[in-house]
Amino acid sequence: MTSRVQDGVTVGYWTETKMTTPNQSSHRVLLVSGDPASRNSLKPTLESVLLEVELVSQADAALELLKNESFGLVIVDASLPRLDALELLREMRRSHASILRRTIVLVNPHDPICEKILPLEPCHMLERLPLRHQLIHAVSDCLRQQESS
Repeated sequence: MTSRVQDGVTVGYWTETKMTTPNQSSHRVLLVSGDPASRNSLKPTLESVLLEVELVSQADAALELLKNESFGLVIVDASLPRLDALELLREMRRSHASILRRTIVLVNPHDPICEKILPLEPCHMLERLPLRHQLIHAVSDCLRQQESS
């Protein structure tokens, strides 16, 4: 975060951040969302900080990818069709426990699913369609936790 003084007030703003490991390799992110608007707004933000983004629109497709490929981070939109986000997170906990600690869940704050997701201990929960700096901060935090473990 960078700050500057404007009219006697310190204003903070986010600058472009390159989120890479010490060897400069990109992180792979699995973005799971059934909402095209969500996918279309989140993908460019993630790519702008040099993250490679794989998009899927259904939970079962996400589980298949997690079986066969490696991701540094998973972002799950809680409003998934068919197999819902809660079932996806539960299956991730059973089969891919380490990735659950590197998962960001996008929720509607007043949705009752929030209370059910919290015990699964995702890395972060954000409001659906988060502000750019909120998403970048959460992603950065999850990736830092991955590098320190």
